[in-house]
Amino acid sequence: MNEDDGAAMYSVEAPNSSTSDRGPIRRSNVPDFPGPKLSVYGCHTLYESLRRGAERATLHGPCLGFRARSTNPGGGSEAFTPYVYSTYGEVLTRIDNLSLGIDLENLSSRCEDPDLKVTIDCVGLYLHNCPEWTLVEHACYALDVATVPMYDTLGPETVTYILQHTSLKTVVCASSALQRLVDAKKELGPDSIFSTVVLIDGVTAKSTQLGKEHGLHVTSLLKLESIGARNFEPADPRGHHRPPSGISIATLCYTSGTTGVPKGALISHTNLISTLAMFLDQGGEEMAVYPGDRHLSYLPLPHIFERITLNNVLAGGGSVAYLSGTTDTLVQDWVACRPTVLAVVPRVLNKIHDKIKAGMEMKGGAALKMFRAALRTKTHNMMEHGEMSHFLWDKIIFNKIKKGLGMDCVKLMVSGSAPLSPAVMNFF
Repeated sequence: MNEDDGAAMYSVEAPNSSTSDRGPIRRSNVPDFPGPKLSVYGCHTLYESLRRGAERATLHGPCLGFRARSTNPGGGSEAFTPYVYSTYGEVLTRIDNLSLGIDLENLSSRCEDPDLKVTIDCVGLYLHNCPEWTLVEHACYALDVATVPMYDTLGPETVTYILQHTSLKTVVCASSALQRLVDAKKELGPDSIFSTVVLIDGVTAKSTQLGKEHGLHVTSLLKLESIGARNFEPADPRGHHRPPSGISIATLCYTSGTTGVPKGALISHTNLISTLAMFLDQGGEEMAVYPGDRHLSYLPLPHIFERITLNNVLAGGGSVAYLSGTTDTLVQDWVACRPTVLAVVPRVLNKIHDKIKAGMEMKGGAALKMFRAALRTKTHNMMEHGEMSHFLWDKIIFNKIKKGLGMDCVKLMVSGSAPLSPAVMNFF
């Protein structure tokens, strides 16, 4: 996008920032923009921001939540538990134990980039959104180790490429991903440094044998935590920590490789923290998170949008629940979680918007006329007077819709990844 093509520009080139092998650095074009802040809430890293959140929420405050699925014996249909949360104190204890287990088992491996003259210790993550994703992420931060997330849509060739490109020794995954990692190991060959798979859902004789046949040691996350718990020093349970600095690399964010081989962006703690600071600076009080706030994590965690949202909630002392299955259960999970902070993408909002409108069209008659009149009135009042509520239409229509979607507690909704149509934005 060029400044001369008439389109809106949201950034400007930083003077004298381009080099012979890359383009210029771009900065926000907000008037009087002082430049990026390097800390938020006095924290310079995500290692610090999690502990700041724990102080705000107290160690007894809810932190990470999951929702179990079971089979209903009566009818065979799936039933869900309510969200069950680990406290900040429990989460920090698990991170301490897990980080020591990773350290003692020597599971991180060194990735070197001779062009950038950067050396990084890394651990791989091949998981859907779950509490274990965040536990491993922060266990790595406690050791100044970067995460290398992978995801299904990358494809098997890309997973193999990333394993080789980063010289990964260890990948944490669920049992469902073990076969794909075994296939990658076969592609890489027996001399590959990739040698350990950590399963978050337990090890079976079958998984152990499958790994052994192809030169992979298969262990469990709980075993690593147990190793850490047995070996930590009671007088100084965090004595093994090597906290990162702002310039430490937090994660390698890989592209899909649609225009060639995948490219791994090196994202530092300062990059992530300054983005959190930008949210607070530009959004003001509306963007602030407090103990009691809730977020449902369902957008892919390897992507920066979800990672920023989740860590913003934890820095504020809020709680994070995770999607219980696929996006087919998203609305059910919203209802169970009743989030106050909602990260969305247009595709999700468009689908919900179209379903609601289609349902009203099917009802027809007086119900459809009333819905159209209510939507027209609220949209007019919002656009012309900044009024977000209506004493009548909220009571008889919109509050019921919000409750049915699990959005009745939402105070902040952030949409990203693609443009959102004005009609859908105004509706929500």
